[in-house]
Amino acid sequence: LWAIDGAALIPSIRKIDKAGIPLLLTDVLPDRKFEKYWKSYSGADNEAEGRLAAQLMVDGFKAKGFELKGDIIAITGIVSQAQVIDRSRGSAEELAKIAPDIKIVGSQPGNWDQGIATNATAGLLTRFGKTIKGIYSHEDAMVAGSIVALERAGMDPSKLAIVSIGCEPSGVSLLKSDKLYA
Repeated sequence: LWAIDGAALIPSIRKIDKAGIPLLLTDVLPDRKFEKYWKSYSGADNEAEGRLAAQLMVDGFKAKGFELKGDIIAITGIVSQAQVIDRSRGSAEELAKIAPDIKIVGSQPGNWDQGIATNATAGLLTRFGKTIKGIYSHEDAMVAGSIVALERAGMDPSKLAIVSIGCEPSGVSLLKSDKLYA
């Protein structure tokens, strides 16, 4: 089963288990308190991805010549999804540990969509202005939207520490153009 929302599929997981069908999950790991209902999970450790993103943000601050303090914003997937919760928790906990003066001052869901992420980023830029030193995106298509919003606001993405998860073709292209740090 490859689902988008790990919480929404719990009733289905229970029915599959009750029917005696072995269940293998990929990509989205539901709350582990329900793990008796599946045989195996194949996919990322989203909390570890969040921690790594925080470490890369710190590296980005250093590479851009910033002190290890300042404001960043986050563009997430759909708020209730397990991977969003885990990526957010991992990054927040790691930043608090390794760079407590780098603060996530605003977070908006981009819902895994470039257009929605563009609008979400634009709203955060309006709210927090040009004090933003970095953006943490939960996915490359959304970070592409964030970069569109930055450019529309007259900001140069290459001057910021911008970190995303995915290494999709859009992300690779943005890395090569120096608009995405990591």
